[in-house]
Amino acid sequence: MRFKRGICVIATCFVVILSVSPIFAQSEKNSQSKNVPQHDAAAIIKLVTVRILDQEGRPVTDLKKEDFVLYDNGKKKVITEFEVHTLSEEGMKVLPSGEATDLTKSVKGMNRRLLIFLDIQGSDITGMANAKEAALHFVDTQLRPGDEVGILGFSPTRGFLIQEYLTTDHEKIRKAIEKTKDIEVKPSPGFVSGAGGDDSVRNRSESLLIERSNVFVSEGASVSVPGSSKWHRWDFVSRMFDLSQALKYIPGNKSLIIFTARNLGPNASKLGKEFASASTPVYTVNTKNWIRKSVWRLSIKKKHIWKDHPLQDLALESGGKYFADIKDVETISREVQSLTGNFYVLGYYIDESWDGKYRQIKVEVKKPGLQVLAQHGYFNPRSFAELSDFQKQLHLFDLVFTDKYSSSGLLDIPIEPLFVSGEEKMNCVLLSQITVGEKTGVPPSNVEIFAFLFNENQKMVKEMNGEIDLSPFDNEVLVPYFLANLPAGKYECCIVTRDMETGQASVGKTAFNIPDMSNAEIVLTSPLLFAAGPESQIFKFSKKKSQKGKDKDLSLGDIYQYLPENHCLFVREIGPEIKNLLAVLPVTFAGGPVPEVEFIARLHPKPEGKAIVLLIQIIDVQTIRNSKDILMIEMRLPDLEPGEYELEIEAIEKNTSASFSVRRSFIKR
Repeated sequence: MRFKRGICVIATCFVVILSVSPIFAQSEKNSQSKNVPQHDAAAIIKLVTVRILDQEGRPVTDLKKEDFVLYDNGKKKVITEFEVHTLSEEGMKVLPSGEATDLTKSVKGMNRRLLIFLDIQGSDITGMANAKEAALHFVDTQLRPGDEVGILGFSPTRGFLIQEYLTTDHEKIRKAIEKTKDIEVKPSPGFVSGAGGDDSVRNRSESLLIERSNVFVSEGASVSVPGSSKWHRWDFVSRMFDLSQALKYIPGNKSLIIFTARNLGPNASKLGKEFASASTPVYTVNTKNWIRKSVWRLSIKKKHIWKDHPLQDLALESGGKYFADIKDVETISREVQSLTGNFYVLGYYIDESWDGKYRQIKVEVKKPGLQVLAQHGYFNPRSFAELSDFQKQLHLFDLVFTDKYSSSGLLDIPIEPLFVSGEEKMNCVLLSQITVGEKTGVPPSNVEIFAFLFNENQKMVKEMNGEIDLSPFDNEVLVPYFLANLPAGKYECCIVTRDMETGQASVGKTAFNIPDMSNAEIVLTSPLLFAAGPESQIFKFSKKKSQKGKDKDLSLGDIYQYLPENHCLFVREIGPEIKNLLAVLPVTFAGGPVPEVEFIARLHPKPEGKAIVLLIQIIDVQTIRNSKDILMIEMRLPDLEPGEYELEIEAIEKNTSASFSVRRSFIKR
């Protein structure tokens, strides 16, 4: 299909755009069957991880369900779920057992999740150097494919910090350990949402989103959690309590390895119970291997291994183990590997209660001479709304930074990056979609929404967040978007919604490249795609306008100029009934004579398939300025099998044969 610039434009009506702020977060809700064991706090079946050692300290992996006896608050329980897990060179495996229940199909994240905690404040310089050496030895000699590892810490100036979140990229972990040091972190530039953008706003949605300040303070990959800054650097115990609570919302086989010399006193036992409640055994390594003694009138350091220490109480109460000699890296690595890689999962029914009370657990084995390592008890959960801000932050970290979010059973938020040409202030639109519904999507309630943009070095380049009441939008589809001006390169966008009362969450992530389009004669902006149907509610996440109003905050309407009425803007999926698509396509030209351009549209079935040329018709053209036109193109879809497709639109200049193409992916249900 050809067209020449300068064709008369037919006036069209605008879809109203709202200017609001985005947010990013998600949490788990007890939405599965009661017969499915769950790791979240609302589970009906309680899962207990048990490690059994023989008299020589070696794991025992040949026990059966009838070999175990389990008590909850002194009452004997029927063990209904049973599985044996062991670690091989290829990663975690489930051993065959005559009476084992196949939990791996229903329980997510049974691969190891290891959190290495380097307590900078709680160790002297030599102790921290030894801790890093021991941690690196474990990483280099013991990690297996599929192991997710994170590096946490506590600094005298930064408080609680996350050096690297859970990842299967073990080289990242090695680098994070090596660079762990006590440095200041400067706040990254803030992006907050607010009013602004389009002048026309739907009355029912005006001032819908309440803006908030940034939730993360970052410099590179290392992140300090708000509330644990240099002004709160003495709050180690309270932060560890918060960490234990947050871990309740992180599913899977979790273990915490703490390198510290802190004398926690009675708090050690209390912390151990909290981590046990989160099904997270703690392996404590004492970084202090000396004692100060007086010789004559001098105070000198003497070599000393602290075999009796409160850190032992922390480990044992949680179901873990204490290591007194920081220099014995071989033993530490070997035993942590053995204990975290060989275990049983026992499950039994409990009465759901949200009173936060502590319940004792006792696990016994009928065979004599065996040592049982298991949590001593757990706390009944509290509602998500009762958690502290710090606990909610850590929960948000899990949603944003984990590698495994796509397999966690969370509702997915589709995100589509659109590339924009001919605009000085921005070159990218991140378009997303939220379906509101108690059963079909994000609940119609008060939710938080977070949006984050990271570059290829995992440094955050943009953050926006806010609160929104979705109750007026029950059974509707919302299309939030935000704009960015980015240099050419690789990026990742993450969007999260989280119910503020229950913590139920949805997550969307996408990786994309910003191309260098500076030398192209013809440049196409990524098309907006519409299908006949009810109009979508479109929301813009934007920073505040300047008080003087000099810097206009661009919107979707400014870029695409006119959007069709009685059509639904779609982001990822189209229904089987859709036979025609409308594409709003901005085209930018380099200077020179008026070009004559031919447009071709093709569908590429994924993963591999023969391209399908589509019948297209240009039904409207609007000249915005001398170098930019807006086209509305109608495309007829053939009968398509359900699956994923990539739509390609190519522009070819007739005289020079210069060409440029854009692609959009979608799924046909």
